[in-house]
Amino acid sequence: MYLCFGVALIMFSWQHKSERGIREIGIGEVLMGLGCILIALRGSIADFLSIVVANSTIYASVAILSLGILRFYRAPERLLVYAIAPLIALCCFGHAFYTYADDNVTIRILFFALCVFATSAITLRGLFSVASDQRNVGLQLVRGLFFSVFLYYSFKILSISLPDSFTNTFNLTQVDTPALVFINLQLFLLTAVIVWTATDRIQRKLVRLSQVDPLTGTLNRRALEDRLQQEFERLERYHGKMALVMADLDYFKRINDLHGHATGDKALIVFANTLQSRARSADIVARYGGEEFVIVLPESDSDAARKYASDVAQSLSSTHIPPLESPPTVSFGISEHKPGQNWEKLLDEADDALYTAKRAGRNRIVVQSEKV
Repeated sequence: MYLCFGVALIMFSWQHKSERGIREIGIGEVLMGLGCILIALRGSIADFLSIVVANSTIYASVAILSLGILRFYRAPERLLVYAIAPLIALCCFGHAFYTYADDNVTIRILFFALCVFATSAITLRGLFSVASDQRNVGLQLVRGLFFSVFLYYSFKILSISLPDSFTNTFNLTQVDTPALVFINLQLFLLTAVIVWTATDRIQRKLVRLSQVDPLTGTLNRRALEDRLQQEFERLERYHGKMALVMADLDYFKRINDLHGHATGDKALIVFANTLQSRARSADIVARYGGEEFVIVLPESDSDAARKYASDVAQSLSSTHIPPLESPPTVSFGISEHKPGQNWEKLLDEADDALYTAKRAGRNRIVVQSEKV
C-alpha cells in the first residue's frame, strides 16, 4: 500500500512541479514500503538486509517524508536537512553494531526510536512555526500525526531507558500495537490530505490566473465586471455611494514605437503599481484594456476620486522610467454612482469623461458631473 501511494504521489509531483515537497513525501512512502517488505522477508534473506537495511530504510523514509511535509507547508527545513544524514548514519550504525557485535534487539529499537523522536520533534517545531488558522484542517491533521509519532516514541524511549518498575507501573508496552496501527492509519490519511490540499491550491491558482492580468498583477476586465456586479448589489442593499476612475497612460503608443515594447511594459507595470499603492484595501484596481485601468472606489464620491487621481498623477510625475527622458503623464475620467444607475452606465460615464480629458490635451482629470 505504501508503494502504491508513494508512486502515485511521485507521479502527481511530476504533473504539478510548483507544489514543493510532494515528491519527497512520495519517495518517503516508497522507501517505507520497501523497508516493510525487507522486514517481512526476515528469515528468508540475510539479517543485514532484513534488520540493518530494512530499519535504516524505514527511518530514512520517515526523515525524507518529514522533509517533504515541511517543504509542502513552506515551513523552516534547514535544521532537518542538516540532521538527516547524521541520523540515518546513527540508525544504520546502531542496527549494524547491535546485530553483529552485540545482538541486542532492545538497543536496536532504542536507536530507531531516538532517531524518529528527534525527527518528529524537529518537524513539529517547523510545522508550528507556520502561521495558520483553525480552518486549515490539513495542517492541523498533519501536526496531529507528527505529535502522535512524537508522543509514541517518547514513551518508547522511556519504556526502554527507565527501570522495569516504571515500565510495569504504566504498562507502556501495551500501547505498542494500537499505537502503531493508529500511526499507520494516519500515514494513509496523510496521503489523502496532501493530495486534497495540493489540488485545492492548484484550483485557487487557476482561479487567480483567470482573474489577474499577468503583466501588471491587477484584476483583468472579466474579474472587474464580476466585482462591479457584486459592488452594485451591495449598493442596492445598503444605499451607499461609489466613484469610478478610468485612467489612461498618455502617448503609450509613442513609448512603444520609440523605445520598444519592453519599455512600454515597464511603464505599464510602474503605472499599475502606482495605482495600487494609492488605493485603499477596499478599492478595486483592474486593467481594462491596453493602457487603460479602472479603479472602483466604494463609499467614495467624486471629490475623493479626484484626490486619488491627483495623488497618482503626482506620484507618477516623480518616477523615472529608463530610458524615458521624462515621466509619463496620465489622463483621468471620473464618474459617481447615481440612484438607479447600473455599473455599465457608470463605466460609460467614466469613459466619456476620459475621452474629454484626452481631447482637451491629456494630462488632466475630468469629472463627468462637471462637464459643460
